[in-house]
Amino acid sequence: MPASPDHSLCFAGFRLDLRGERLFAGPREIVLRPRAWQLLVHLVQHHGVLVSTDELHELLWPNTAVTPKALTNLIVELRRALGDETEGARLLETVHRRGYRFNPEVTRVPAASAVTPALVALQQPALADAAPFVGRSQALQQLRQAWGAALSGRRQIVWLQGDAGIGKSELIDRFLAQLPAAQGLVARGQCAEQSGEREAFGAVLSLLGELCSGAGAALAVPLLRRYAPCWLLQLPWLHQTNEAAQLRLALGGSGAGRMLRECGSLLEALSAQVPLLLVIEDLHWADGATLDLLVQLAAARAPARLMLLASLRPQAEAESAAPDVAWTRLQALPHSLSIALPPLGRAEVADYLRQRFGAAAWQERLLLPLTRRCAGNPLFLAATLDHLQERGLLRRHADGWELDPALDEPELEHLMPPRLLALLAQRLKRLEPGTRQVLEAASAIGRHFAMPLLAAAVGGSPLEVEQICAVLAQHQLFIQPAAPQRWADGREVSVYAFVHDLYRQALYEGLAPGRRRQLHEVVARRLEADHGSSAPAVAGEAAAAYVAAGLHADAVRVLQLAAGVAAQRFAYEEAAAALQAALQQLALLPDTPQRARDALYVHLTLASVVMTGRGLTQPRVLESYERADALARRDGTTMELVRARLGVCMGAILAGRFSRARVLGQEAVALAEASHPPLLAMACTYAGLAESGCAGLPAARGLFQRALTLQPAPGLPLFIDVHTMATFHLGRVMCLAGAVGPGLVQVAEAHRRAHDAAVPFDRIQTLHHVADWWHLMGQHQAARALYLEVLEQAQHHAMSFHALVARVMVWGLEQPAQPLPADLAGALDDLPGRGDAWGTARLRLFLADALRERGQAQAAWQQLEAAQALLDDCAMLQTLALQTRAELMTLTEGAESPAVQALWAQGLALARQQGAALLQLRLAVARQRGLVHAGRAESGLAGLAAACAAVQDPGRPGDLADWAEAQAMLQAHARKTLSL
Repeated sequence: MPASPDHSLCFAGFRLDLRGERLFAGPREIVLRPRAWQLLVHLVQHHGVLVSTDELHELLWPNTAVTPKALTNLIVELRRALGDETEGARLLETVHRRGYRFNPEVTRVPAASAVTPALVALQQPALADAAPFVGRSQALQQLRQAWGAALSGRRQIVWLQGDAGIGKSELIDRFLAQLPAAQGLVARGQCAEQSGEREAFGAVLSLLGELCSGAGAALAVPLLRRYAPCWLLQLPWLHQTNEAAQLRLALGGSGAGRMLRECGSLLEALSAQVPLLLVIEDLHWADGATLDLLVQLAAARAPARLMLLASLRPQAEAESAAPDVAWTRLQALPHSLSIALPPLGRAEVADYLRQRFGAAAWQERLLLPLTRRCAGNPLFLAATLDHLQERGLLRRHADGWELDPALDEPELEHLMPPRLLALLAQRLKRLEPGTRQVLEAASAIGRHFAMPLLAAAVGGSPLEVEQICAVLAQHQLFIQPAAPQRWADGREVSVYAFVHDLYRQALYEGLAPGRRRQLHEVVARRLEADHGSSAPAVAGEAAAAYVAAGLHADAVRVLQLAAGVAAQRFAYEEAAAALQAALQQLALLPDTPQRARDALYVHLTLASVVMTGRGLTQPRVLESYERADALARRDGTTMELVRARLGVCMGAILAGRFSRARVLGQEAVALAEASHPPLLAMACTYAGLAESGCAGLPAARGLFQRALTLQPAPGLPLFIDVHTMATFHLGRVMCLAGAVGPGLVQVAEAHRRAHDAAVPFDRIQTLHHVADWWHLMGQHQAARALYLEVLEQAQHHAMSFHALVARVMVWGLEQPAQPLPADLAGALDDLPGRGDAWGTARLRLFLADALRERGQAQAAWQQLEAAQALLDDCAMLQTLALQTRAELMTLTEGAESPAVQALWAQGLALARQQGAALLQLRLAVARQRGLVHAGRAESGLAGLAAACAAVQDPGRPGDLADWAEAQAMLQAHARKTLSL
């Protein structure tokens, strides 16, 4: 991309000034040697293209022979200057033996307007010069001090609190307008009141959209692409060719926590380049996901040139807003600044009157009634004075303003209506019918309203409707212009907003119920019609309108779209809330087969969403599958019945109820085989899991092998590759039956598939299974390495259950001298409520063994008892529990104790009954250890030899630690016998 010296090239927070031959990183200039500068300019101008080493040699040393190291040294210098020295460099890529490629997106801008990150002009609001501004000087000074601290690198979080109409927005406007014109980058977002489900991260997406489309776009967009791919996925106008599909594949199954972490990383990286001022207004209407993000930003302690300014009403006014827990965490943060705007006092009211009307004696008459009636609220105050002017009681004359002398104090007391809404309703009556109709229609749309929706609601010409809005806004009556919006057809449309939401409330509450429903229906249908294939983008707004219109069937349909949008943003809680709202709407419909089918689909989707966001073990997952199963038996298709039956089957497996899971799995296989073959691979896999838990190893092996011969239905189950799952569990069953060598081949294949092609959810789950298996095989170092990988990826993708398990396993394998951390112990106690009895029992058995090996017998017994309470119906875990119990009893009663030997005999018999040769060998080796220690090794040799004989193929030397230990024990006895 050649550029003339009249242009600058911007990439990844850097700016190449071609005219001045200078490189900037934020405000800092980076000095390069001439050849290094020449090399950088050439690579940047050919970004994305492989530039050969020969071409670079000719460019830098024409007709001169130099060693290859000369170019290498320049590359090293550039990487050091760009901060790209880590392994796997991302900016300047080496293509082995071929050349180099410069990867970041490069933006070309005129030199005169090139973005120097430290000098991006703040976006300043226009202010009406005559508008009084009183009683807020201290708060304004606090905001200035906070911004000064942010400029010095001290992160600032400011909560601006106050009642509706107290002047929060006016204060923010004044603050921004008085800042120096070129001091940083600002973005402003607005949370809107919604009667339906809130859009996940709605205000934050608006804020990021401003950052990526304004003066700082050349800086923000490359950093967004680098640090926040989850957020990039939500901003489609920034996508490059095929980028959306690649992002969805790379990010599938990520947890909501990743959205939070990525946004934090992006904002910190951006603030490292330029001071950053973020404003979010009306936080009391924020969705839960946005509040979680703000909690994370506010809780961070790392230095950053970042100031977050959020306005909100007192929590008591935030009806049906975000979860109380998020508000509690926000209020508890120790280092954030809370500025509460108090009501105006008598002195401030007097100052307001002087600024608005000039000094006059009559104002003293108004002070007491105005202060008392308006309760110090600036909006109430302004509305009351407006009312006096409209009635002619306060009027202008040649020498200034005067108050009607006939107005006495008792009358003044009654001029202010008991509620501002009543005053607004009285003012609205004076509007022309056409103007009032426009405002009423706008009140049904919301605080902000776009012209296409308003024209449709009014049923008039868009130009005429917009002209009415323009006149109202020009005279500052009720509404004001807002930022234009890009409509679905690509055109830019005008948007207006109510000056205060109380205006909208007054209008809306004056509408007859039938008129309200009619307006909401028009708005909802126009949203869907205009947005067409991109209707999911406005699904939340349309769903709220359908709910308000009482169109329950349409609300159900669009709420499902809204849930899909939230799930794509990895905001699974918001997706689940939308689906729960859909179920509430379904309950209002007549009991018909169609309602049952819709409820079935919603329950299946809800189960998938909750499972992805919170894990398979959440009780809501099984509840939804159980309900879907009941509905599918009555009104569903075979596919829906199979999906529901498999969901209930997996719930039974996780709960440790393998006998029930076996019946459900067999039914699902039969149903899929007869009527819906695309789900047969999934059915065979789940049925195989149930069989293996019931000790049916041959049947399980056959089911897994059959699953691998079938093509599974795409996307079912969500974020899980059925063949990877079947491959791993086939290997596990083969190893258990004694075919360790071929079984480990299957385990390794599952491991490879998970690394090569799986989405994060599937990869983490498979690595977790493989790590568990290496631990059972006695390969503790290999298990530890995989658990560390699981921990890293689970934390990265916010998958809390897998992260918890990995932390416990790593603790047990590598930190023998340290006690179990208190947070892990508490999390373990909470696990049974998640519904994962099987996984919890396995974890507690591991802890019992780890504690026993450290000599903490009492703690080990507690873990064992807790595990056995969950093991009613799993033969494999019962066998392992008998081993742990026998080893604990050996510590107190000795290896030869009849009770201990009875436990070993019971465990070995159970292993033989299952056909689990691997478990039989494990128990025989553990028993022999105790006998060797007691000096009675001969008494257990026959059982040890029999256990070895049951293993047909132990694999390669070192694969199976128990096999190697058993052989050593048998050989030691043979040498001893020979010496005798």
